[in-house]
Amino acid sequence: MNVGYLSRLFPLLTFLMLLGCPDVDSFNFLEREITTNNDQTSALDTTYSRNDNIAKDEDTNIISRDQKIKNILTELDSINASFQWKLIKDNLYINKKGQLGLQIDYATEVGNTKYYISNFTDNDQSLNKVIDTASFIHLGSTFYKDKNNIYHYFDMAYGGRFTVYNSKDYATFHVIGDHYAKDKHHIYGERAGVLKNVDYKTFTSEIGAGPYAKDKFGYYFWDELIMTHEEFYKKYKLKSTTLKAFSKIIQN
Repeated sequence: MNVGYLSRLFPLLTFLMLLGCPDVDSFNFLEREITTNNDQTSALDTTYSRNDNIAKDEDTNIISRDQKIKNILTELDSINASFQWKLIKDNLYINKKGQLGLQIDYATEVGNTKYYISNFTDNDQSLNKVIDTASFIHLGSTFYKDKNNIYHYFDMAYGGRFTVYNSKDYATFHVIGDHYAKDKHHIYGERAGVLKNVDYKTFTSEIGAGPYAKDKFGYYFWDELIMTHEEFYKKYKLKSTTLKAFSKIIQN
């Protein structure tokens, strides 16, 4: 089985959960597709008993929505375990078939699991064909690099996107603070991409400041200018402060 097929099912599973999370029995297509595409070995090493651990409302005899989600997470955990994912480094894993996958946290209101992105979102190429595992590192924030490319993971409610990042200058690209990056041409936000309205020379952020940054114009939250220096002084009677201090001040 190409595990990329499984990673592309996660957005659909999340969407169905949010619609009301049908019974785990409704997901038997998942087991059929996995076993059909996995040569002679089922991705599910053991049969999941859909009659076990089903919590039912005592009055209505209907499975609760939370329990349905837990059942689905249990099934997905079983599938992940069957692939025997092993860490290479920096969130990059390899499974028993030699397929690479970037491990992503997959959270719901009742529990968490993991899933593995094995194909780039922008071109559907497998990670195996692009990533140099020996030089692959996490730069910080949601950025990665190897000897050939910069990579970026964009977190989304229905699964996330992993792409080759379009930095203008590979050699000078580096992360600043918790959520920003910089090369000799641009400032980048991990969510917004190139920040066009900031002052390149004075823009900065800090580890521990979260999505806050500043430049000569004022203070930013993600890509939005939320307060000028003049406004900050007028309100707090401070000419300047560190970004970690600013993040605490602004939240009080």
